[in-house]
Amino acid sequence: MRRSFLPVDDECGRPASTTGRRQWLPQMFSDSVIYGFGNVASRFVGLILVPLYTRVFSPAEYGLLDVLLASSIVLYILAESQIVSAVGRSFFEAREQGTLPVLLGTATRLYLFFTLLWSALTALLFVVLRPLLPSTIGWIHIAPIVLILFPQQMFALLQLVLRYERRVGIYIGFTIADVVTSGIGSAVAIFVFHSGIAGVLWALVFSKVLWGSCLVIKMRAMISWKANRDYAKEMLAYGIPVVPSVLTKWGQNYANRYVLAIQLSLSQLGLFSLAVQVAGAVAMVDSAFRQAWDPRAMQLFASQDSEAFFARTLHMYLAGMFLMCSGVALFAIPIVGILAGARFAAATPIVGFLVFGQMWNGTAHILASGNAWARRTYWNAIAYGSGSVVNVVALVVLAPRWGVLAGGVTYLAGAVIAAWIVLITAQRSHHIPYAIPMLALATLASGSVACGTYYYARGSMPAGFSLSRAAYSVGTWLGLACIVVGVAALRTIGSRSGSWFRPSSYWST
Repeated sequence: MRRSFLPVDDECGRPASTTGRRQWLPQMFSDSVIYGFGNVASRFVGLILVPLYTRVFSPAEYGLLDVLLASSIVLYILAESQIVSAVGRSFFEAREQGTLPVLLGTATRLYLFFTLLWSALTALLFVVLRPLLPSTIGWIHIAPIVLILFPQQMFALLQLVLRYERRVGIYIGFTIADVVTSGIGSAVAIFVFHSGIAGVLWALVFSKVLWGSCLVIKMRAMISWKANRDYAKEMLAYGIPVVPSVLTKWGQNYANRYVLAIQLSLSQLGLFSLAVQVAGAVAMVDSAFRQAWDPRAMQLFASQDSEAFFARTLHMYLAGMFLMCSGVALFAIPIVGILAGARFAAATPIVGFLVFGQMWNGTAHILASGNAWARRTYWNAIAYGSGSVVNVVALVVLAPRWGVLAGGVTYLAGAVIAAWIVLITAQRSHHIPYAIPMLALATLASGSVACGTYYYARGSMPAGFSLSRAAYSVGTWLGLACIVVGVAALRTIGSRSGSWFRPSSYWST
């Protein structure tokens, strides 16, 4: 019998009712605010540093920094091997059984092994590829990317423990300390030591080593430093199959950097990277939500009749994020002007495509719950991979014609395609009563609003009549009209079924 971690209605231990689950929504919102505070601090420090970077670095140098950071992320994904996800999956069971220290100790041993393995492979790959790389990239850039791996892994692992244990004060304290130290260290490296891009990378290493070590010392009683073979097999069996899914998500978010750098230039990549930073406001909110949602989802998998809660969560997430994305896209002009000035003004028009792409990435994460529920996460990898392929292939074709605009359009297209493939596969794995018309409406509206804000930001519509102007104007207003009509239709359907969030006829498996 599956054990429920939800509140119970009575002393007999029956699962909580739908009303009880609704009480989780305010709590989850509260958790999102709490965990989001750390993300806000991180993004806030990052946004403060953007004017510094854009005034000190040229667009080409800013693009090179973005490529190095993207490479650091993919190396971390490979070396981390989703051990942290496997720990999260077994956390509550291990805590009940009193074996949580052994679980964390096993994860630490696996981190050491994978760090050494991927560090050696990275050094070998750099030696082989060095003649093909720009002369500005040297060992002074590669070394910090490798040395940050283990402290970053341990920091992420123990931060997960703090979240699951709901030790909010410690979690926020270490998160803020890390981001502040990274920001101050980057500024010191640039202005005091004049070390440029390499100094930024070494500042990140210093911060992770400092606070990762402090976190390990503080929580040393929770880590046994012993490995358990059964736990190791379980973590590898759960984590490694998820790695392709995470890599394809990385491809969706970061592979376009390499294509733009090759097809266009590092300067054009710098403009795209700045637009991504502006769109980071949406990623910040999504990240805060995920940190609060993922532990809940893990617990809900063990509960009977919790599907309606997943559907309700998605609908609220999609509605809120759509409004936020529209706002960021509309105010992209003053935001870019404040952050980067005239040199990066050409990044403004593509912000709308990127923010809505972020929205669909977050939507896909919730939709993927059906596959995770049935332990069929390979479908998520296929979906994300399909979105990444569409993103990269279309970008290769369109970048020479459309320039940096192609990066925004293909990013949104890949995110939407991935989300819909996730939806189809996840519904077959474990049916959840999502409002499919609402998802279709959001797809049309997000594309229409992104196109409308693109031409609004450009401020250079062709004079007189043109087919492109007419098409995009009509498309934009049709998208906005669809929002009004769709909301009215969904409310009518919801009233007939007795609940907005119980669209039993929307989908049949």
